[in-house]
Amino acid sequence: MSSLELNTSCKFMNPASPFQDPIRKKNFGILNIITPEIEPGFDIIRWIFTIDRSGSMEDRCPDGKTKMEHIKHTLNNMITHFLTLETISNITHTLTLIGFDNEVNIICQDELINGELKDKLPTLFQNLEPRGMTNIGKVFDRLSELGDLSKRIQNTQTVHIFMTDGQITSGENNNEKLLEKLNKFNCTNIFIGFGSDHSDKLLRCLSHIPKGEYYFVESLENAGMVYGEIVHNSLYECAENIKIAVENGEIYDYLSNKWSNEISLDSIASNQNKTWHIRQAWLNETSQSNCKIKITCESSQNVSFYQECEPVFPEDGIDKNVEKYWWRQRTQELMNDVSNFIEGGRSSNLQDIRRPLRALNANVEFPLAPPPSPLLRSHNIENTDVIIDAASHNQWDVVWDILDNKPSLINNRHPQRRFSLIHVAAFQGNVSALTNLLERGAMPSVLTEDLLSAKEIAELNNYHLIVEALTQHEEIGPTMERVPRLLSRVLNEFMASMKTYMEENCPKDPFMENLCDDIYVAIRSLNSKLGSMYLGARVLSQGAQRAYNLTNLGQMDDDQYPEPPRLRHNMSQNPNSVYASPQTMDMMASLSSPDPDPDTYPDTYPDTYPVLSPTPIPLLRQRSLLTQVDEWEPQYTLIDDNTPV
Repeated sequence: MSSLELNTSCKFMNPASPFQDPIRKKNFGILNIITPEIEPGFDIIRWIFTIDRSGSMEDRCPDGKTKMEHIKHTLNNMITHFLTLETISNITHTLTLIGFDNEVNIICQDELINGELKDKLPTLFQNLEPRGMTNIGKVFDRLSELGDLSKRIQNTQTVHIFMTDGQITSGENNNEKLLEKLNKFNCTNIFIGFGSDHSDKLLRCLSHIPKGEYYFVESLENAGMVYGEIVHNSLYECAENIKIAVENGEIYDYLSNKWSNEISLDSIASNQNKTWHIRQAWLNETSQSNCKIKITCESSQNVSFYQECEPVFPEDGIDKNVEKYWWRQRTQELMNDVSNFIEGGRSSNLQDIRRPLRALNANVEFPLAPPPSPLLRSHNIENTDVIIDAASHNQWDVVWDILDNKPSLINNRHPQRRFSLIHVAAFQGNVSALTNLLERGAMPSVLTEDLLSAKEIAELNNYHLIVEALTQHEEIGPTMERVPRLLSRVLNEFMASMKTYMEENCPKDPFMENLCDDIYVAIRSLNSKLGSMYLGARVLSQGAQRAYNLTNLGQMDDDQYPEPPRLRHNMSQNPNSVYASPQTMDMMASLSSPDPDPDTYPDTYPDTYPVLSPTPIPLLRQRSLLTQVDEWEPQYTLIDDNTPV
């Protein structure tokens, strides 16, 4: 490939002219990159499959097949697919098969994938019979026997796919030491965890290397779809070492959940449509330059390319397509915040979760408060005005009634008022009202229009009890037992606002419904021991815009924490995400074709949870990606009807 032309565009939600918004500090935009459809650019692709063959791989899935039988079936489909590629490309594919338990067996090494190898597969698979324990460290030690994986060979793609269903039970179990063993291998490393018994923290840690990725396969019946996406991305890789830099602006990094001036991507496949979020300050006397985006990358033949992209702004009003991505931005931020809280063992510093605990429309506090339809915004402002007016007239019983039905107003400050509720209580010296507000999740860090905190107001008026109460709250904060409920309330409110926006602007929009599914998983995760695993998978799928999406929540249990909110939400059961291209879906369909024996897959499954049956190929190619959502009242639901959260 002598040239690599990326189709790029940059659009902002609001006009570029000077703009004063009491809610949002910066103009939000998107960067879209569409890669060209090209043929594979490699001469040789080395496929290295490292398969856990410990005793747990003999466990049976809901369809009656063992985990290992699913793996063998998928590998057979992959070999068959590689053979069909011989007629349309000149790529040489080789197979290395490694089985491991407490011992490591290199079953075959760099064998040419052809008809003869396919005939040998049943014999090779006999070496994958489940047994023994799980020693991952020993696997990484043996990888050095496969040749020098530390150097990239011209026109050669090396893909190492590591699969496990359990925890380390033998050998090295220090994540950092295992990561050191992997760092010397300069190839694509894909880590796949099957089922809910594997260590998601370990595999995510191991994937933190160049060209490393982690996938969670919740249903073994869907393993072929994950492999399909991996094979497509490896086979059709068209650019790597991608850097996106933004001058006079910032770009969102979903991995760190932060805004920065530059992000790096390992690679991107052909015929992909990817979107990143950017923002820039509103233009004023001191900031007159719009952002400029610079993209550098290398082709699969190591040829460097450089492109620039200039932003486009609407002449007036809001770009409704960009506005949908604003909802995606908020969804990603909330998912990351909840994920960080869960991974902290629910014992992390509460200062780390202040942002998601702020009320949904806290105008001064949220760097990106929602810009929904003018109707919704004016409705929230009107409610804020009413509740502040009631507090100012010491009618706190009215305040509590309003907050019982609309808790997101607790930290709001009307654009034309000086105080929010906590400032009113501090100004009045009302200890009872202040205590109630703090228990409901009011944030002492919220500032007045003239940038004073509630504590500073109390100090100016010599209200010592108020000062003492706020000081103690800063040290202790809300009890950790209440945080999941508070977060559930914030997530409920957000999804209600998002569905209201959909009803008014884009009913039944698959993109938006996918975001609702993400928030639903976040809420479920707060009440599950498996929350980190399931929510982490959705964070990765949404952030990396993957083709495969986790949908089966059957193994999530809700018995560790208080009863979850009773949501009326039907989650999509289509494992194809809205980001799946037709080319990727065809590959996924090819590798997930069902077993020819119809008795292998029963027609029905237990009603206790929605296990996915093997997805038929026609469904994989459908572009209607999400199921219809039930009518959902745009309001939060209390966990206990008699006990406010």
